[in-house]
Amino acid sequence: ATVAWNAFHRWVDTARKLVTQQWGKGFYVDMHAHGHTVQQLELGYLTTASQLRLSDSALQAGPYKDSCSIKTLANANASGQNYVQLLRGPDALGTLMAARGFPSVPSQQKPAPPVGEDYFNGGYNTYYHTSRLGGTVDGVQIET
Repeated sequence: ATVAWNAFHRWVDTARKLVTQQWGKGFYVDMHAHGHTVQQLELGYLTTASQLRLSDSALQAGPYKDSCSIKTLANANASGQNYVQLLRGPDALGTLMAARGFPSVPSQQKPAPPVGEDYFNGGYNTYYHTSRLGGTVDGVQIET
């Protein structure tokens, strides 16, 4: 298991370097199934459920963007969207998925999970392989 674990992470590190060299930036997706009661996509940007429950202005003004997995995108993107808009605005991934019949959190339709509802906010891979620690590869953990 350790050999496979190390090989996987070396492969992702190599892929990130190649993507950055060729395109300057990239997007990493870590997708899993979940066994939670509520059947929805849980989009993990390393932003906790309690942080998502904050108002848009509190979430935007706080330090949360600096520790999320889309830090590079939140600091500069072609459409000029801020961190909160990328999480749960009209063009956010979750909003677009929900509009196509895949309920998602966070999204404009469901900005945050209610207190007591299970939610994966991103795990080890999202933490270590995205812009959260630097670089220009952003990403999301999608729990389906």
